[in-house]
Amino acid sequence: MSDAFTLTRSGRPPLCFRGELLAQSDGEHDNGKRQNRWHDLAIYRTAAGRYVVALHYRSRREGEVASNTVQEVENAARVTHLFRLYDPTAVVLGHPENPRRHARVLADVGRRHDIQVNVLLARFHEPAQQAVS
Repeated sequence: MSDAFTLTRSGRPPLCFRGELLAQSDGEHDNGKRQNRWHDLAIYRTAAGRYVVALHYRSRREGEVASNTVQEVENAARVTHLFRLYDPTAVVLGHPENPRRHARVLADVGRRHDIQVNVLLARFHEPAQQAVS
């Protein structure tokens, strides 16, 4: 049985499809600490057998806006490729007036995103690995 999903995309109409959520990661909390900037990530399989990758940037910082990147791809290899190509700091305003602080913000957002992606992709590929064993 598949569910109906409608995913918001920045600068584009929402993506609507039927399918199932395969893996997700909410980055709002890191080691129990609430973050000011984070990513929510998800991978879906459509009823047609394609995949949808969702990367949502969230911020509580004044002046920074949310960003919603959602893309449909044909296979699991492209899922991994999209996560690796995505720049998690592209929309982070940070603190350009203070280069050291700005660099720390970008490094922190990037580090936490990379950890999330690694865990998410491990969950995503786990069922395929179990089927092979």
